[in-house]
Amino acid sequence: MKDKGKVILLLSAMQQEHDAVVQNMSGHHQYEKYGITIVEGTLFGKHCVAALSGVGKVASTFTAQYLMEVFQPVSLVFTGVGGALNPKYEIGDIVIGRDCVQHDMDGRGLGFKRGEIPYSEFRFFESDLNLVTIAHEAKCAHVIHVGRILTGDQFVTNKDQLEFAYMKDEFDGDVVDMEGAAVAYVCRLHQTPYVLVRTISDKANSEAPESFEAFLPEVVGNSIAIIKHILLNSPY
Repeated sequence: MKDKGKVILLLSAMQQEHDAVVQNMSGHHQYEKYGITIVEGTLFGKHCVAALSGVGKVASTFTAQYLMEVFQPVSLVFTGVGGALNPKYEIGDIVIGRDCVQHDMDGRGLGFKRGEIPYSEFRFFESDLNLVTIAHEAKCAHVIHVGRILTGDQFVTNKDQLEFAYMKDEFDGDVVDMEGAAVAYVCRLHQTPYVLVRTISDKANSEAPESFEAFLPEVVGNSIAIIKHILLNSPY
């Protein structure tokens, strides 16, 4: 391992994105720990460590915490996919997370707000403003938005819309995913700058995006373009 203090951590929620990151790396080597495949190398001139986050809040929290402790990164970039809650978003659009929250954290019975972690100061997790600004300025084939990401251990479909109406009405959410706020929580505890990048894979409804697989390479290309723009322009 090189100088830990200069590492940028790149987490991917999708295998295809992770593979693309590794393919663009030079001088990389790979090893495994606790079921996490870790790839370390140079990407666009920066010393980076790449890994898959795992699916859901528990897996992604464990992955992020372990890599944080071992590499002590100066920043983290987390790419993946999500379902659109904002009706203005189209499949293929990219959303840079302004902030995020666990939509399924519900301690209201104890007097806490929905999304608030009981007996803590944590509810909304704000991404690093510098990284959000840089990511938003990247040039991609699809529209790039800045929005709010809601995280929970559920895959939300059209039949769940009434049950999850609070995600729009109460949280004013733009995107729903299954890992973002969990990793953001780890970053907050470590005081590590981070940014979440989500490609819209569906509209959180019952319509299967059959065309998504067809333009997946283009989506992956957009993720790499944003990562490259961040690495070349990041102050960290």
